[in-house]
Amino acid sequence: SVCIGTHTQLSTDDKLSVAGGNLTVAGSISAQSDVYGNARTMTNPGVILQVIEGIAETQVATTAATWVDTGLEVTITPAGTGSKILLQAGWETYHAATAGQSYRFTRDGTSLDTPGVGHGLYGGTGSAYYMPSLQHLDAPNTTSAVVYKLQVQGYSATAAESHFNHGGNFRTSMIAMEVAG
Repeated sequence: SVCIGTHTQLSTDDKLSVAGGNLTVAGSISAQSDVYGNARTMTNPGVILQVIEGIAETQVATTAATWVDTGLEVTITPAGTGSKILLQAGWETYHAATAGQSYRFTRDGTSLDTPGVGHGLYGGTGSAYYMPSLQHLDAPNTTSAVVYKLQVQGYSATAAESHFNHGGNFRTSMIAMEVAG
């Protein structure tokens, strides 16, 4: 609440306005929440509450049809159970001819969305470098720490490699943004 002088008490739902004049304050004004209504208490849906970035500096080569951690991960502790977590990742990958890879995010070891085999990047008849990205909006429904990881799966006998800051040519990162629900 706001107290003006010693006589006027406003609740948090009241609005203070001054029509046709100036407001003069003798002394100081203090607030116990921020100007957005203390977003950490989830009073403003859509507000970005925190941003966490993870950076990997590894190279992962795979031909196996099993999911492998890439080393790119973030840990975030949501402020409220209604929060959503927007995940974004970008990296560099190399595919030899006829090689391919699929990518997915996991939350605490559980896949958030698993693409089918062959539904990812494919080298075709020649080798190539790609700079893929992946996004996902998650609703973890918790206020406990959550670990998100990027995983890769190969789907050919020919090597496919994911480069994370390979030679410093491309900034590789994974970002988790908590959005108030």
